[in-house]
Amino acid sequence: LILRENKFTGSIPQTIGDLMSLETFAISSNTLRGKIPKMLGTLKNLTKIDLSDNDFTGELPTEIGDILYLEEFYMNDLTLGGSSLPTEIGLLENLRIFSAVHSEIGGQLPEELGDLDMLETLHLDENTLKGALPTSVATLSSMVTMTMSKNELSNCLPTQLAKMTSLRILELESNRFSCSIPIEFGSLTNLKKLYLHDNELVGEVPVELSELKQLQELTLYENDLVGEVPYDLCALTDEVSGNLFTFKTDCDGITCSCCTNQC
Repeated sequence: LILRENKFTGSIPQTIGDLMSLETFAISSNTLRGKIPKMLGTLKNLTKIDLSDNDFTGELPTEIGDILYLEEFYMNDLTLGGSSLPTEIGLLENLRIFSAVHSEIGGQLPEELGDLDMLETLHLDENTLKGALPTSVATLSSMVTMTMSKNELSNCLPTQLAKMTSLRILELESNRFSCSIPIEFGSLTNLKKLYLHDNELVGEVPVELSELKQLQELTLYENDLVGEVPYDLCALTDEVSGNLFTFKTDCDGITCSCCTNQC
């Protein structure tokens, strides 16, 4: 059932639960209102849901965890009013893509995210997520893209993230992460994009980041980093032998001969 980009209004009828054989439910870019119905949880054969760009309010029903065959779940640009993700999200053992950007999701991320063994793409940008990034996500060995920019996540960056060796894109900018950049991040050798700017990171830039030979973009500005950027990391910007074409740091406190200063 694909009903994208129409002018549908009102709420999703409870009778949606009668479509027991439904595999795709895509209703993005309408003006549908009300709560996301619990009856979606009865649609056991769904593999894709797209609720994006509507006026749904409230919270994601716990029954969403009953859709065990779900592989793709999009719920961007909603108005969920700061509600948290339910712990039942961790029951979606076949989920490969979960995108909930700019949907007013708040609270702390559930540890159960670490149960999504098949997850490859996670987008949770532009919400009001708080607290620490759960270390359980480090067990997601299939993860390729993880973005959580523009939230209120805090505490130290978990060193355990270094176990996510399939990661190619990691965007954690515009949060409140503190402490130093973990030296363990040098193990993320498939990483192509690392955005850590606009946080509260301290200390020096670790030389271990020079092990990221595939890295193309690195942003560290608007932190409290100090010292001199290691020569070996600057070597990644070499036009012949390196891949790093975007490397941005602050103007003050840090010395870098190969960076673009972001003042």
